[in-house]
Amino acid sequence: MIGEDFFGKRYPSKIGAAFEYATDAMEVSNALRHKLGIVEENIKLIAPNDPQFEVLMEPVSEQVKQPLLASYIFYGAIGLIVGAIVWIGLSSGDIAMMESSPVVASGLILGLCIVASLMIGGLLASRPNHDKLIKFARSKIQKRLWVVVVQVDSKRQKKLAQQMLDSAATEQIFNVQLLRQR
Repeated sequence: MIGEDFFGKRYPSKIGAAFEYATDAMEVSNALRHKLGIVEENIKLIAPNDPQFEVLMEPVSEQVKQPLLASYIFYGAIGLIVGAIVWIGLSSGDIAMMESSPVVASGLILGLCIVASLMIGGLLASRPNHDKLIKFARSKIQKRLWVVVVQVDSKRQKKLAQQMLDSAATEQIFNVQLLRQR
């Protein structure tokens, strides 16, 4: 399979946690930086009713364009290859449409396979777990809680970050599952 860097996804997991007090959120944020070595741009500290919420939660458009474009190119190429194989298979058979209009048949087969693969690529490039994290964060800042969102780059870092967040958080979410609520 194509590596994560090809699709622009360098951080396999995001973890969000809500805190009642700003001091707790800041302490955990600093601990994540210093103890786990997570770079500052991978830790978002969001204040209650922060007007910059959308900017903090959503990656900039350049970060979204690269993985989407890579996904579409990759799956479009797969569709082209599958379409060519189908066309060659049908052309070798005794099918009237393939013999009477080979250009139209090849265009139709290749076009349908490319469109189908692009639709699959778009579906696979979507981020349903990210949407749940955004909803979680939005609901917490509206309840006047502080939110820390962390992007981790390994399973080990994810486990350690979860433990740190869990020790002080009011509520924590990892990807699509609510892990713990106090």
